[in-house]
Amino acid sequence: MNRDLAGCAELVLQVRSAMIPGPSGDDSKVSGGKLYPPAPLDLAAIDAADELFALLLSAGSAMAGVLDRPMPPTPEVVWRAGAVVHGLPSQLSPDEAGAAVARLVSWWRDYLDELASQPDIAEVAPELHELVGRIRRRWPEAERARHLPGTPCRDCDLMDMWWTPPPDVGWPVTVECHSCGYVAPESDLHRLTKLVEFEQKHRKRVS
Repeated sequence: MNRDLAGCAELVLQVRSAMIPGPSGDDSKVSGGKLYPPAPLDLAAIDAADELFALLLSAGSAMAGVLDRPMPPTPEVVWRAGAVVHGLPSQLSPDEAGAAVARLVSWWRDYLDELASQPDIAEVAPELHELVGRIRRRWPEAERARHLPGTPCRDCDLMDMWWTPPPDVGWPVTVECHSCGYVAPESDLHRLTKLVEFEQKHRKRVS
C-alpha cells in the first residue's frame, strides 16, 4: 500500500491538468498565423482524480476517529453530498489539487503501521491499488501542461503562461496565456521549453 500511496499526489496533479483550458478559439490571438488545437477537457480524468481524493479522505477520516489521529487540513470547500465526499473543488488548480492529496498521503504514511491494524484497511488497500493502477494505465506518465513561473504574458502582463506538450505525433509544443489567449511565437519556444525542463529538475531535487 505504501507504494501506491507514494504516487497519488503526482497522479492527481497529472490528471487534473486535463482541466487546463485551451485557447478560446479566437484566431486573432494566435501568433505567426498558425492554428493550434485546444487542450482537451478530459472529464474522465477529473472523475478519476476526484475518486482518488475521496477514497483517501473518506477512508482516512473513518479510521482517524478510532485512532484519535486528526486528519490534515483539506480545502475549505470539498465537493460532497451530505456526509459522502465526492472530490475536490473544480476551481482548484492542478498544483493545489496535488498539494491537497499530498497532505493526505503524508498522513496515511505517518500512521500506516497503526492503520494496518484496522479492519477497514483490508478493503481500502486493494481498492486503492486498483484505482492507482487504472489511472496509470489510462493516463501513463506523459508530459503534462506546466505553468511557467516568473514569465509574464507579452500581451496582458499576467503570470498565466502555460507550456503544453504535443498532444500527438506531428503536433507542436505550445506556450500560451490562459488569461488572454496570447500564443508565444516559435522563436520563443526553445527558451521556454528549457525553462520548463529546469523547473522540473528543480522540483525533483526538492522532493
